[in-house]
Amino acid sequence: MLQHAVDCANPAPLGFFAFSLTTALYMTSQAGLTEAATQCDFPLGICFGGLTMLIVAILEMFRRNTLGATVFGTFGAFWIAIEAVTVMPSDIKVAQAQGGGNCDCLSALFGVAAIGFMCVSVAYNLALPLVFLMIGIMFFLLSAGTTRPNIAKAAGWWGIFTSVLAFYIGMAILFEESWGREILPL
Repeated sequence: MLQHAVDCANPAPLGFFAFSLTTALYMTSQAGLTEAATQCDFPLGICFGGLTMLIVAILEMFRRNTLGATVFGTFGAFWIAIEAVTVMPSDIKVAQAQGGGNCDCLSALFGVAAIGFMCVSVAYNLALPLVFLMIGIMFFLLSAGTTRPNIAKAAGWWGIFTSVLAFYIGMAILFEESWGREILPL
């Protein structure tokens, strides 16, 4: 049994960058700024959004950061699942689309998880609960936007702003870890 946290670099900035950049790319298509699928979406979603965040989650476990492990593990698995859907055979995708509800429900469930993370993160600083609130709203907008194009577009723009805040948090932690003092306030 591990008695003490492992002394290693803080993996959280990497996790925030993985979430931020992957979400920003995905949300540009939701906002109508890029095509719905590009050659970059799948590899970035699987490798950076999914696997990187899962690795960060494992490292957070070793550092005994339960919230970090849970958040990065949850969103890492989300990105892997979302990208797995893109490589499904077409007939399975058509059947899912005709059945309806699954994507709405998936987004709404991750919105609920984000709101739960927000409640826990209030103990840390102001930026974390804000980013989790924004993530929750983003997922609820995505859920509502599956049948309403204007809401999907709003979700895209909201997601881009959410990505900027997540990137800011990653930079703030990175600055503090590197410079030994707070440069960007959280």
